[in-house]
Amino acid sequence: MIILCVFCEEPIVPSDRQTLQKVTGWEKKRRQGGANQIILRETLPEYAHALCVDDRKHGIHQDQGSFFKEESNR
Repeated sequence: MIILCVFCEEPIVPSDRQTLQKVTGWEKKRRQGGANQIILRETLPEYAHALCVDDRKHGIHQDQGSFFKEESNR
């Protein structure tokens, strides 16, 4: 079975150090801000490349990159 990145849909190796797995749970807030821990944490069967997650975090989407590449070739 081939597992694909949820963002770029390229193959991904779940055991790779640069692979992230989506989790869900309940966040316990700290007084100083941020989260202290995730309670009742559950892993979901969704994986992504660390670079794809980082791009999303900064508002960059895969399809945006391809648009600009096409424009620069003209």
